[in-house]
Amino acid sequence: MMNLRILFLFVCVLCQPFLGAAQFRIPALGYTIYEGVFTGNGLLGTMTYLAGKNSMRVDIGRTDIYDHRANSADKLFDQARMSLGHFEIEFERPIVLAQGEIHLKDAYAEAKVGTDQGMVRIRTTTLSNDNIILLEVFKKDFNGNYHLTWKPDEAISPRMGFSYTQKPKNYPTNPKGSFGTQGEIKYFDQPLLAGGGYVTAYCGRSGKEVDTYLITVDYNQQGTAYVKKAINYVQNFKEQKLTKGLASHRKWWTNYFKASTLKLPDTVYQQFYDMQLYKLASATRSDKPAMDLQGPWTSPTPWPAYWLNLNMQLAYSPVFKANQLGIANSLIQMIDRNKDNLRQNVPEPYRYNSLAVGRSSGPSLWSPVLLAKKFSLDAASDGEKELGNLVWLLHSYYQYYRATLSQEVYDRLFPLLKEAINYHLHLLEKNQAGKYHIGVKTYSPEYSKGYAYDTNYDLSIF
Repeated sequence: MMNLRILFLFVCVLCQPFLGAAQFRIPALGYTIYEGVFTGNGLLGTMTYLAGKNSMRVDIGRTDIYDHRANSADKLFDQARMSLGHFEIEFERPIVLAQGEIHLKDAYAEAKVGTDQGMVRIRTTTLSNDNIILLEVFKKDFNGNYHLTWKPDEAISPRMGFSYTQKPKNYPTNPKGSFGTQGEIKYFDQPLLAGGGYVTAYCGRSGKEVDTYLITVDYNQQGTAYVKKAINYVQNFKEQKLTKGLASHRKWWTNYFKASTLKLPDTVYQQFYDMQLYKLASATRSDKPAMDLQGPWTSPTPWPAYWLNLNMQLAYSPVFKANQLGIANSLIQMIDRNKDNLRQNVPEPYRYNSLAVGRSSGPSLWSPVLLAKKFSLDAASDGEKELGNLVWLLHSYYQYYRATLSQEVYDRLFPLLKEAINYHLHLLEKNQAGKYHIGVKTYSPEYSKGYAYDTNYDLSIF
C-alpha cells in the first residue's frame, strides 16, 4: 500500500515552526517533493524545490488528467495519471541558500533562494476559486538575472520508468506535444492517443521589483478546444480579476480553517493538525476530483492511480471529525457516479446483485475482482484477489452518513452496501465444524504475500 500521508509525514518532520502555527519553515529545500513547499486548490497544484546547483523547479499538476484508453488488464498504463511537467527557474550563479515557507492560513508557499548576486523569493499561490496558479518572483534584493522555462514531462504512464514493473506487450505512445505562442500567451499542448489532450498555458509580466506569471491547465477527452479555452482563460484574467481572486482565495481559506478550529496545548501536534487540514483542502474539494495517491503533486511513481486497499480510505479519514464533509463529498460523488463499473468489476455470475472494486483504478473505479468459487486464479494479479476494498470504501461513505444523518445519503448508501456485502455472501461456505467462512483464498494488503483464507482485512469489515 502507498499513501498520500507518507509524503506529508516527511513534510511535517522537516518543517519547523516559524512565526506560529500559521506558518511552516523548511530550513533547507532539497531535490525531491519530500523536501519542497506546496500549494493546491483541489484541481491544480504546485510543488517548489531545488532542480540543480543553480536552478529551482515549480512542478505543476492537475488532479483529473488521466490517460483514458480502453479498459484492459494494463490499466496502470492505459489509464494512468499523467505528469505534466515543471517550470525551471535558472540562475546565473550557484545557489548557496534555499529555504521554504508554507503560509497555511493564507495558503501560499514561498522559496527564498540566494546566490552571490542576492536573494529572490519565489511565491506560488493556487487560487482557491479560479483555475489559476500565480507564480511571483520577488527580486528587489537581487542583482542578477534568471530564466524561466516550461519543461514538459513525456505523456506516458509513470509506471514505465520502473524496472520491476511488468510492462504491457503493446503500449503505443501518445503523440508528441508541441509548444506554441498566441500573443503574450505561451503554451504547451499535449494531445492524447485516446482523444483530446491537455495544455499548460501561461503569461508573464516583468516589473521593477516583482515578476508575475499566470498559469492555467486545461484538459478534455475530446477534440482540441481545450487549447483555446486555456489561452482565453489566461488572457481574460486581468489585474482586476487577480485582485478579486486573491481576496476570494484568502476568504475561502479563512472560513475553511474556522470550520475546523482546534486548539491544542502541544505545539507539535497543533502544527501537525493544521498541516493536515491544509493538505486536504489543497488535494481535493467538494466539487473537485477525489484524492488519488498524488493529489495535485505528481512525481515519478509506480502508483499513478487511485489505490483502493485502504490508502484512499485512510487519506479521507480525518475529514469527518474535522467538520469538513465538503472534502469527503469528492469521494462520495466518485462512488455514486461509478456504480455501473463497480458491478462490472465482479465475475459475471454475481453481477445481478453484487459490487466490488480491485486494488487500483483510474477515476472510473473500473478494477475487476476475479474471486469466485471453483475458479482458478493462477493468472490473476494480487490486486484482483482483494475482496474487502469496496466495503472498506463504503465504510468511509457510512462515516459520511453518520455525520449528516441525511435520509438522502442513507438511500444512496444502503443499496451500495447491500450489494457489496452480497459479493461476500456468494463466497461463503460452511467448514467442517459447520461454521461459515470465506470459501476462497483472498489477498490481504496487511501482509507480505498475504494470500490466505479468512484474512483479517476481509473479516473485520464483513
